[in-house]
Amino acid sequence: MMTMILMVRVKTALCGSKVHRRWRCYGYVIVRCELGFALHYKNVTERTVTYFRSVIVPIVGGLVMMVAVMSISVCAGQLVKIRLFL
Repeated sequence: MMTMILMVRVKTALCGSKVHRRWRCYGYVIVRCELGFALHYKNVTERTVTYFRSVIVPIVGGLVMMVAVMSISVCAGQLVKIRLFL
C-alpha cells in the first residue's frame, strides 16, 4: 500500500510538474518499469521459495527418516549384544 502511494506521488511529481513533455514521459516510464520489476522480482522469489520447499522438504524428511532408522538399528544391535553378553 505504501509503495503504491509512493509511486502515485512520484508519478504526480514527474508528470504533474511543468517539466518538458519528454522528461515527463521518461519519468513515468521509469516508475512503471521499477514497479513492474519489483512485482516480477517478488513473483520469481515466491516461485523459487515454493520450488525449494517442494524439493528440499522431502529430501530433508528422507534424511531424517534414514538417520532415525539407522539409530534404531544401532540401538537394536547394541541391545542384542548386551543380551548375548548377559
